[in-house]
Amino acid sequence: MSARGGVIASVGAAGGAVLSSACCWLPLLLVGVGVSASGLGAFFERHRTVLLVVTIGLLALAFVLVYRPRACREGSACARDSRGRGGRFAKSMLWVSTIVVGAFAAFPDYAGSFLGGSGGDVEAASAETGASVRTIGIEGMTCELCAVHLRTGLVALVRIGEARVDSEGGSATLVVDGEVDDEAIDGVIEGLGCRRR
Repeated sequence: MSARGGVIASVGAAGGAVLSSACCWLPLLLVGVGVSASGLGAFFERHRTVLLVVTIGLLALAFVLVYRPRACREGSACARDSRGRGGRFAKSMLWVSTIVVGAFAAFPDYAGSFLGGSGGDVEAASAETGASVRTIGIEGMTCELCAVHLRTGLVALVRIGEARVDSEGGSATLVVDGEVDDEAIDGVIEGLGCRRR
């Protein structure tokens, strides 16, 4: 039972890690297939800590179940399982799950770099076009990927030529050419589960 329990705990830990980073990848996936992701990322972000704690707990349980020494009679199914294919499979699954957990737990920290970052050179864009620069405060951004999503939505608006979004500082700097509909800006911000300060 220990090898089987270890595999189950390993898979559970990997699932927990995937869900703990859903605040970043799920909205991206849904927007990619044309479904609104309004507020979904914020829901998973609120529960991220709990999901990570459960994930680490399941991973620790899997290590205990797979690697703890067991008292087995020689020749019993228990002894064969710990030395045979079942034990090797459980250990392999455990280490694969550990890698998956690490990759997904850190996903919010490195995912933004894959999508081009969170902003361009607003000063150069402003100087080149003669447009004005406007900075707005934003609450609710939790990672670099939030900033990338927000920047993409803001740049898609009419009259915004460039944007730089700072997730740590909670701000967006926009290059604005003329009047911009504040309701449209708020719609983009709120659509990602954030709000203007």
